[in-house]
Amino acid sequence: MPTNFVSNPLVRKLAFAVMTTCSIWLITLSLLWFTTGRTVPTINVRWFPDTADEQRNNTERELALLLHEIREPNTASYFLLDSEAANLQRIVLHPLVEDTAYINRGTFSLEDPPQVHLWIGDQFVIFRSRILLNLSLLGWVASIALLLIPRLLSQEPKPS
Repeated sequence: MPTNFVSNPLVRKLAFAVMTTCSIWLITLSLLWFTTGRTVPTINVRWFPDTADEQRNNTERELALLLHEIREPNTASYFLLDSEAANLQRIVLHPLVEDTAYINRGTFSLEDPPQVHLWIGDQFVIFRSRILLNLSLLGWVASIALLLIPRLLSQEPKPS
């Protein structure tokens, strides 16, 4: 039987290396999702319009806020990493914060905030990169196909 592209030993070694690398990445992401994940409340914060990005970033760190998603130009949803009353008071009374949602401004307590899954990927972009995830899935599927095609082509049809 003539050697074709997919039965070339170099191609098969490369496919195996890609499959192994993609598998390790996907397993690592899964393990990190489960081992570093926890449920935390989210709150909305509206910043005063003249707040500079650097000021806001520094204040987010100071107040134990981790960006979840941007809602409007000056409003964002945050993972609340410290939900103690003292920190909630610091958030509500901070001079750069115009308003908040899900914090009782009188008692400095949370009022039915949405609960979401927080994991290490929310702090490090590389772990939540959709491009890397999709490339890993595509690489895994393509490498499996390249490794299986020669086997499928070499099977002789069974007589009927």
